[in-house]
Amino acid sequence: MPGIDLNDCIELGVLGKPHGIRGHIVLKLNKFSFDDIQEMELAFIIIDGLPVPFFIEEFQEKTTDTLLILFDTVNSETLARKLSECRVYIEKKYLEENSLTDKDFDSLPGYTVIDRQKGNIGLFDSVVDFDSNVVIRVLRGNTEIFIPLQAGFITDINHQLKEIQVDCPDGLLDLYY
Repeated sequence: MPGIDLNDCIELGVLGKPHGIRGHIVLKLNKFSFDDIQEMELAFIIIDGLPVPFFIEEFQEKTTDTLLILFDTVNSETLARKLSECRVYIEKKYLEENSLTDKDFDSLPGYTVIDRQKGNIGLFDSVVDFDSNVVIRVLRGNTEIFIPLQAGFITDINHQLKEIQVDCPDGLLDLYY
């Protein structure tokens, strides 16, 4: 299996203690719930700084912010314990499209916002809620640009380049130019 680009993944959470003797492990979810996750087949566990692929045999909700997960090659409490405190990543395709929340943007102020058609449109400032219409605020000089916080508009967040890729509908940015 070729190496995985972690930019195509999202950190799902951190492995906790083993649960039982068959190799189940508690996975503490970062900012997701069980409902956000579609059929997961593969996860990448960071071991010695490298993403190591593990096939998922089963997973189930334990609490609102934890899962019980069983990997196909982890079949004992001893093996499960060795993975305790490791970070877990999954490919973005395993998340529901609408699982993007304002929590995803908490650490992003200052990221460059790049539109597919217009290019660089400014710097991300914050998430604003206008009577349940949630938008991201982008600063372009003295101009505030508001983009709806919808999964279809936000296409990628690249933490290495500190960029947020967007694909705004035709005419939306014309209001600001």
